Amino acid sequence: MQALTSHLSLAGAAGGGLARWRGAITRGNQAFEQADYQQALPLYRTALAQAEQLVGVCDDIDGALAALVVAHHNLADTWLRLGRDDERGEHLAAAHETLHQLMADRAMPSAWREAALRHSRVSYAELTRFLAACPAHARARAAQGLNAAAVLSDQGPH
Repeated sequence: MQALTSHLSLAGAAGGGLARWRGAITRGNQAFEQADYQQALPLYRTALAQAEQLVGVCDDIDGALAALVVAHHNLADTWLRLGRDDERGEHLAAAHETLHQLMADRAMPSAWREAALRHSRVSYAELTRFLAACPAHARARAAQGLNAAAVLSDQGPH
């Protein structure tokens, strides 16, 4: 997941939000690459908090949602390296749930809902891979069962 950070735009975020996110994720990636997973965790948590603040307000919609998904997935990768499948599944589920909630939020502009659908393909694929190894993880199983098509069809014309 760490390679996805290279396509994120630094422009358009109020106050440089994506730039701050990128700094935290880069430092987390450096710790991860050095197998310092205990150091990577708080850096990825900081990146996640920064990404969450961008949702709904960042000019770079795809960049903001990619930042959110990458932060969750990097945390999941770190928990995998630490042998903690429950925490790994929690982050994979949370990423997919958040995207699904954005799709269902009628107050959210259609550009955000549509971008959430695009990014949910990645989160769904990661959940599916995780559940192949850990099929008993209840939250991940529930998140995988969310139906994006039904949410979007319930909203009528855009």
